Amino acid sequence: MRTYVLLAGALYAASPLAGQDTTRTMSLTLDAGLVNASGNSEFLSANFGEKVTWALKSRWTVTQTAKVLYGETDGARTTESYDFNLRGERVLSPRVGAYAFAAFQRDPFAGLAARWSGGPGVAWGVVKAARDTLGLEAASYVIRFDNQPEPTFKKTDRILTTGVQVAL
Repeated sequence: MRTYVLLAGALYAASPLAGQDTTRTMSLTLDAGLVNASGNSEFLSANFGEKVTWALKSRWTVTQTAKVLYGETDGARTTESYDFNLRGERVLSPRVGAYAFAAFQRDPFAGLAARWSGGPGVAWGVVKAARDTLGLEAASYVIRFDNQPEPTFKKTDRILTTGVQVAL
């Protein structure tokens, strides 16, 4: 935890907000889904997600996201997952930024009563044009280790996150 506090302090010191234009812009994205199937089996799945981003003209961006997933098969709960994330990013140049994030996850079906994670990262804007952007981020491959996992669960989970976003 001290590492995150020190990192946040260093990022703040690199660009103090005092005396700068701290005008904010905010964006909100909501995502909801429902699947209900019946016939040979009964299946119900619901998900909800949200993303709020605050951009300060002082080159700071703060993003908070949350995702909830719930599912039932033949009347029995078969999935349940909660994810909450907070990320602060500081623009260092027109193409490079540094960020720190903290995350909470609960997924009983994966053996996770509660898991906290976080860390620093670097973002690089490969292409930055008026209407087109291509960016890369370091630290998008995560290995999560649990020294004493629940019975029948493995000690490590490996997650490779990739994606493509197109905004028109």
